[in-house]
Amino acid sequence: MTNQESSSLKYSQWRPIGVCDQGTPNTQKAKIFSQSDFSALQAPGIDRNTWQHHKNVLKIIHKYAKDVAQISPLTQKMKQPVVKDIKLVGMVLDFKKTPGLNQESQEGKVQLFQVSFEDAGQKKSRFSLKLILISLGIFLCLILALMIHSIDWTRSRVVSSQTVICDPRQPSYKYLNQLKEHQELMRLILKQVWSHVPYNHQACLKNTNKTEDIELQLIQCYHQLQQNNSALMPDQELQAIGNCVYNLCSHAPASLRSVCQ
Repeated sequence: MTNQESSSLKYSQWRPIGVCDQGTPNTQKAKIFSQSDFSALQAPGIDRNTWQHHKNVLKIIHKYAKDVAQISPLTQKMKQPVVKDIKLVGMVLDFKKTPGLNQESQEGKVQLFQVSFEDAGQKKSRFSLKLILISLGIFLCLILALMIHSIDWTRSRVVSSQTVICDPRQPSYKYLNQLKEHQELMRLILKQVWSHVPYNHQACLKNTNKTEDIELQLIQCYHQLQQNNSALMPDQELQAIGNCVYNLCSHAPASLRSVCQ
């Protein structure tokens, strides 16, 4: 109730006797102040126009509002009812008739603090769901960023290697690692131009670990890519694979010479 509304009350007494909910007269629940809390609300400086500005008054109202929330039908389905609004309402004490009981009225010999509730638990649930979705989105973005970084690292490592690569005369472990790096680069290129190059994708994407099998796969698939050169193919990566195949064939054993031609 605003100051203007409270000033128009017929009775000027300041006698708040308790806290009630917003229910109908038949279902409305209320808690009456104890003598000590009632006396605290009668302290000098507290009246109809100033009670909202006194922290002690609001503390007392909230304390009784918790009790009202436990018995009010309006809060039965709420997970965590909290006070949303507080309104001063007037009531007429009459043993025979109490029309408009606990409703805002200009006939107010005594008053009640009428509180409305909202479900803080529902707000927390919505916030938690929103937080989970945001966290999941961030996690997926991080995974995607790591995947892109991994692909770029593989490409840059192979492409930037300007030394003699894929030379069978190197130590076997080093030679095999270089072959596998170029094999992985080949797969990345194939996935980009999958629908633009007509050849046997499965043979080129087959996972092989033996040195002889990787050598054969690189040579055959590189020749197929050359024959079906597409503008969509990354030239730098394709050139890196070509350098590997060239060095491989330059020192190839007799078993690979026919494939290198």
